[in-house]
Amino acid sequence: MKLLIAMLAALPLAGTPAEAAPQSLPSGYHWGRCLLQVDGKAYISGRCSYNVQAGGSFMIEGPKQDFAALNSGKPFAELVSKDYFAQLDVRGAEANGYWNEDIRSLHAQTPLGVLTRKGACWLNAKARICLWKR
Repeated sequence: MKLLIAMLAALPLAGTPAEAAPQSLPSGYHWGRCLLQVDGKAYISGRCSYNVQAGGSFMIEGPKQDFAALNSGKPFAELVSKDYFAQLDVRGAEANGYWNEDIRSLHAQTPLGVLTRKGACWLNAKARICLWKR
């Protein structure tokens, strides 16, 4: 009985992120720190993956995003997102922001409006999108 209790105590608890093996990222993505805040609520805060595009536009993805599942070859209708993400389309001193308000959505379908840059963040009265590469 003592052996069984010791074995069970050594098992990681289900869902403990510290025990999860880091996943590999798609080409062009990197690990960083991000903040996605909408109407005062943080949807991504901390570790994230990101992809910077030409002109400074970028995507941020929450740490639970399952890129292997998204690139599995399954029919598009069977795929679901596992975390929140945001897209920022930079146009000079301003940017248009979008996010997947429904965590299952594969598209950043909800507009966040026009955002302006302040340090590592782009913000307006509704949203804040921040990216720190390290």
